[in-house]
Amino acid sequence: MITCNRLGPCLVGVASICLFLSCSPAVEYEALRLRFPVLPLELTSALGDPLWVVRVREANGQGVYYPELPLAFFRPACTAAVLAYPTWPEHSIRDGVFRPAGAVYPFGVGDGELILDWKGGVAAHFYGELAMVGGSSTRSPDLFDWPRFLELLGSAPILEAVQGDPWLVDWTEVALKTRASGFDRRRLVPRPSDPQRFALPDEGPWFPSSPFGAVLRDTVGSDAELPGSDELESLVSRQGVFRYRNGIGAWFPSPSCTVPRLQL
Repeated sequence: MITCNRLGPCLVGVASICLFLSCSPAVEYEALRLRFPVLPLELTSALGDPLWVVRVREANGQGVYYPELPLAFFRPACTAAVLAYPTWPEHSIRDGVFRPAGAVYPFGVGDGELILDWKGGVAAHFYGELAMVGGSSTRSPDLFDWPRFLELLGSAPILEAVQGDPWLVDWTEVALKTRASGFDRRRLVPRPSDPQRFALPDEGPWFPSSPFGAVLRDTVGSDAELPGSDELESLVSRQGVFRYRNGIGAWFPSPSCTVPRLQL
């Protein structure tokens, strides 16, 4: 795990312990700076600048991280998924509350940097799902056409809802079917959900876990209609985190919260 406490580039040097990926041996490697996406000003005004937590997944499905060590990527035949989670420990907002930014290495490399963005986070997550579910080696994530996949996200051949927010897709299910029979863009559909109403304890603004979602405002004292599915989702305000799934919600106040604990 690598943590960076600024929005600017995180310097990644040559590790004394190198990161071996599931690819053919190579004698060359490159050290890269990670460039994180800029978060919305409204979000950083409410919570401050994030501490980025970076995780790397190999094609063999193993998650790897080295506390306080720089990343090293072997060339030329390696691929890896890099996921960067914005966190705010002072608000008890850990990695996984917000969806990650990311990239699939070596795609997105330029001028000594690996560019991390929000669509790249979807691709890196899908890479990890493909790796973990297992299946035919010919459909391993290191053989997948990631540039084409990134081009597909947000384009006309997929449903408008998924264009707007790719995190609506059940990527685990898509990964299982892809490893079994190949990739099919027609599987990129929103997971089943039923609208649910929740009384939120703070007026907001409320920031969704997905970077593609809409911010909620002026919700205190009234019900907010949220999608109810089997996926755990989050809404974050300055006062804490509201997590919900299948019509059940829970309020986790920030350590500095002045809003009374919500009784569910």
